[in-house]
Amino acid sequence: MEAKHAELKAAGLNPSRIAFMDRGGGVRVPHFYVTAPGHVLVEVCTPPGGLSS
Repeated sequence: MEAKHAELKAAGLNPSRIAFMDRGGGVRVPHFYVTAPGHVLVEVCTPPGGLSS
């Protein structure tokens, strides 16, 4: 999450700060928003439970 946020920031896309939201069952999921070229708002988040290797 932090790496993608930094990558988008370095590309000049100005992502919002990383925040956490509840996605049910007490699971807190990190996410942020960024406006992509073409003025498309994109939410970047991990799946509930995080990413598996």
